[in-house]
Amino acid sequence: MNQYTQTGCIPPWLSLLRRGTAIVLLAAFVAVWADYAQLYNAPWLRQPIGAPFAATLPVAYTLLCLPLLLGYAPRLAAALLLVLHHMAFIQPGQFTYGFDHVAIMALFYCATIPPRPNTRWPLRMVQVSLCIIYTSAGVAKAIGPTWWTGEALWKAATLPGFEGPLAPLVHRLGGLRLLWVVGGWAVIAIEALYPVAIWFRRTRRPWCWLTIGLHGSIALVMGLYAFSALMILLNIAAFALPYRQPGQRLQGTPMHRLFTLRLRPPRATPSRGNAAAHRPSRLHV
Repeated sequence: MNQYTQTGCIPPWLSLLRRGTAIVLLAAFVAVWADYAQLYNAPWLRQPIGAPFAATLPVAYTLLCLPLLLGYAPRLAAALLLVLHHMAFIQPGQFTYGFDHVAIMALFYCATIPPRPNTRWPLRMVQVSLCIIYTSAGVAKAIGPTWWTGEALWKAATLPGFEGPLAPLVHRLGGLRLLWVVGGWAVIAIEALYPVAIWFRRTRRPWCWLTIGLHGSIALVMGLYAFSALMILLNIAAFALPYRQPGQRLQGTPMHRLFTLRLRPPRATPSRGNAAAHRPSRLHV
């Protein structure tokens, strides 16, 4: 953390969090763009958003995602996008699900974390938030009997209206009771043990991959692409990038080219003996 503060660079995990959140939110909104007015301005809703707001929302939402993605006034853009997302998707109520609440959390951190944090507390807040999410989900599943028997997993995977590319294959596996029992136990273990395993060096990487695999399965089976992408993004930003090994460098990789931007050299005049330290560098944004 200190190396990025001393060199005037934004930590890669924060850059990934900001730009990744913008990409996921923009893609999720484009998916419902054509039907947004009919869904969220229906007269039977508890709090319809209104026709003028429904007409101007697509433009405003897109214009706020772009600066967050490109790194221009990202904190202000995230704060305004947080308010707009709450008014557009959470306030109506009927179509709100876990993705919207996780998106609000991600936008809150994008808006409040300074561009060059000098302590690990901003990263710790993101990490603790993920631990709370997975702990509450795992404990809630473990309380009842349906996840232990595999019944809840089967119902979630075959829920009408939530079909991903692997949904036909899942329906053919309905007779394998042991498979669903083991799967239910695995989901409980991954989520309930997440706040323990994710902090130890030897178990951090395997648990990250298990969690990413869990959300990838949700996307392929249930078609919840936006939710899965956002949770995968948060796991990579919070527990993969900050703890990568020294030999695993980003320079030269596609991720490095995507999340870096060449800026102008600093205005300060370099001293005679330390001129090399003030050369222009690639700064993370």
